[in-house]
Amino acid sequence: MTEWFTDPQWQSVPPSRHSVEAEAQKAKGARRRRYLVTAGVSLVTLLGLGGALVFVVVPFLEDMRGQPTEEITDYTGPGEGSVTVVVNPGDGGVAIGETLAEAGVVATASAFADAFSANPRAQSIQPGTYTLAGEMRAADAVTALLDPTKRQVVKFTVPEGFRADQVYQRIAEATGLSVESLRATARDVEGIGLPPEAEGDPEGWLFPATYELDPNATAVQALAPMVAKTIEVLEGFGAEPEVWRDTIILASMIEKEAKLDEDRPKVARVFLNRLDQEMPLGSDATVAYGAGDFSSVFSSDEALADENPYNTYVNQGLPAGPICNPGEAAIAAALSPAEGDWLYFVTVNLETGETAYAETAAGHEANVQLMNEWIAKNPGDY
Repeated sequence: MTEWFTDPQWQSVPPSRHSVEAEAQKAKGARRRRYLVTAGVSLVTLLGLGGALVFVVVPFLEDMRGQPTEEITDYTGPGEGSVTVVVNPGDGGVAIGETLAEAGVVATASAFADAFSANPRAQSIQPGTYTLAGEMRAADAVTALLDPTKRQVVKFTVPEGFRADQVYQRIAEATGLSVESLRATARDVEGIGLPPEAEGDPEGWLFPATYELDPNATAVQALAPMVAKTIEVLEGFGAEPEVWRDTIILASMIEKEAKLDEDRPKVARVFLNRLDQEMPLGSDATVAYGAGDFSSVFSSDEALADENPYNTYVNQGLPAGPICNPGEAAIAAALSPAEGDWLYFVTVNLETGETAYAETAAGHEANVQLMNEWIAKNPGDY
């Protein structure tokens, strides 16, 4: 037996098929064990790097398999930078959300819509142009739109007694709109909401107040709120439309003739008493408007002789239309005049506005003398 195994001829015989396969399986098993060991070490290394790397790898692998990656539905920070957005009239949470998402202010429109619904004050968000940050949390974006300091506005103030042309000039200075476009738009009866009682004339219907406008406001958007405010005040006093025109005309005269609130109801009574007695109203303010000469509180002989429809020395009754845009106190006086039998009034102190009243021509002449004495002591251009 020993010789058989040591015989050289047997040592040169090739291994059998079974022995070759056995050796291959043995080698393969060794390689697999080495792979598992290496993979195990790599997994330990990855886990040792922390969860952040896992979150990076997993979406990448999902994307490689054709599956959707994870999307951001809402930002977590307060945002940064500056973004200008416009909220249009009538926009709700969904519409505003779409605007903000497109501008990069919020991550998704749906996130904003949810935050809008969750905030009970959100319905009070005003149309306009806003300056917000980019990549804001949706709830923070709602809060920002409720912050008046985030809204871009231009302000202008129209004092009581301004004529229409003065109103157009004041708006133009604040907004950049041209006086010509404002004047033309003011004749757009339907566009600015001018009531039939105005007879197509905006004079008197542009309520004096402080207004805020969007920087991109049109002439219609500038003028329409003023007309609406005048109508609101008339309706607030319970005035019926059939008396609106006469009320505004009378109030415009009161606004120009009376400087002090306490005098407005008295001046109203003087004009109404004269109308009742079919006396000319004799207002220098209406004469100045008709003549287009506002250089003095007194009427020139030339202006007094002009028979235009605003000359209340020549013509009986109210002038052809309002002579300025009256404020609330003057409108209130026209609708609720003081009680009295006065037929005359005159300002006896042109600085303070102190006014004297009389029931007779003689009493009025005495008051005029007081005015002349004051002017003599206080010379100037009046």
